[in-house]
Amino acid sequence: MPSAKPPSSPSRPIRRQPWTGPAASLGLAALLVLIRRWTGYSVPNPNLLFGMIIVLAAYLGGLGSGLASAGIAIAFTAWDWAIPGHPFRFTPENLQRMLVALTCLPGMAVLVGVLKMRTDAHHRTILSYLALERERNRELAEALADSEAPEGAVPVCAWCRKVREPDGRWESLEAHLAHRYGTIITHGICPECRPAFSAGMPIRPRANEPAGKAI
Repeated sequence: MPSAKPPSSPSRPIRRQPWTGPAASLGLAALLVLIRRWTGYSVPNPNLLFGMIIVLAAYLGGLGSGLASAGIAIAFTAWDWAIPGHPFRFTPENLQRMLVALTCLPGMAVLVGVLKMRTDAHHRTILSYLALERERNRELAEALADSEAPEGAVPVCAWCRKVREPDGRWESLEAHLAHRYGTIITHGICPECRPAFSAGMPIRPRANEPAGKAI
């Protein structure tokens, strides 16, 4: 009996990329610094740009990557919003904006990172259940194949060679093998029976196969 083809493996979780987010945050910070120095233009709210990178970093690299990207964003914001010539000193308006950034940027990283961890854990649980199901299906297929194999004594008529089925019916050996195991029987003549068949004589049971009544 041909074994069933195992189901294809489900897709694996996205491979973590912990350095993608921090590298993108550093690249954005460097770009904003160059724009400010070359053009004198300062982006009003760079945290909107950093926020997208933080979300991507927490999703691709996990909680640590998201928090690292948030730290880079906060460091750049503190430099960008500080009073010129006075690092880490802010106007009242920028101080309020800085407090919002300190609260929201790490919060975004924590939220996305935790959700990503729970999603990965759920995905791993599904994969383990699917692997267990494949193993059980394989064991079941093997058990069914073993149960279909002939075991023990097979009741056969000593004269006509019919086989008694479990329900009491008698079938020819060919029909029994075809119905039960899907085996196709082809006929031929063995060397011992060929002379008798050629002479038109009835073929009798062999000496070691005495005739008898059906059992």
